[in-house]
Amino acid sequence: MQAGSNSYPIPPSGPVAAAHDKRRPALRQPSLFFILTALLALIVALPVFTVISFLFSPSTDTWQHLADTVLSDYVSNSLLLMLGVTIGAGSMGVTMAWLVSMYEFPGRGLFTWSLLLPL
Repeated sequence: MQAGSNSYPIPPSGPVAAAHDKRRPALRQPSLFFILTALLALIVALPVFTVISFLFSPSTDTWQHLADTVLSDYVSNSLLLMLGVTIGAGSMGVTMAWLVSMYEFPGRGLFTWSLLLPL
């Protein structure tokens, strides 16, 4: 196109246009994979939305009751579990990485890839 001209690009014709027209209806129909993925995401997100809705609901002294009775136990258990998992996963990961880096053994390539899977 030249500068200053008022022409527009010419739409494709022939086999290119036919291929383009064949792809359009598929984009409008949701696939089974998309529907199942959206359903799974909704199921996973439902508890989060429930907790958030309870946070903004009028006070029913539920939080005060939890704080007075079991909240400190739950928080300390969660922090202890978090610390244990961090130490365990870190030490296991460092040990496995060292073994893969320092030694040659059968299945080393497969083992290396399996170490990357949690990432």
